[in-house]
Amino acid sequence: MLQRKFNVYASSDFVVWKNIALMPLGFYQWQDDKYEWVMGLGVKLDLTKGMEDEKSSITFGLSNRIGDAWIPWFHYEKNVFTAQLSYDFNSSPLQIASSSYGGLELSLGYLFKSKNQPIKGEPNFCPYIWY
Repeated sequence: MLQRKFNVYASSDFVVWKNIALMPLGFYQWQDDKYEWVMGLGVKLDLTKGMEDEKSSITFGLSNRIGDAWIPWFHYEKNVFTAQLSYDFNSSPLQIASSSYGGLELSLGYLFKSKNQPIKGEPNFCPYIWY
């Protein structure tokens, strides 16, 4: 039987100019005696500022899995659909085992919403766990 796995994730958007926001993020997970920290920062461009019934944005970011890898990423969001492309550049002694190759990752998402929940306007307390 596998040990329980725990995750803690936090992020926020801070508007710095019109439709541009900074998005700091942090992620910590542990299982048994194994753990990882990921810290990062994204720059988010809201493509639908002022349009109440649309939600569209792109975010470019860079994260670091502490002591192991750098992770540049690109995230696209359109209403309830999301796509993210990231690449892990290994920076730890694991480079020897991986021959300095990283890992390309593509993530696709769909956010299920109730009929009464608006797409844009009210805060959304269901975070995306991207890093």
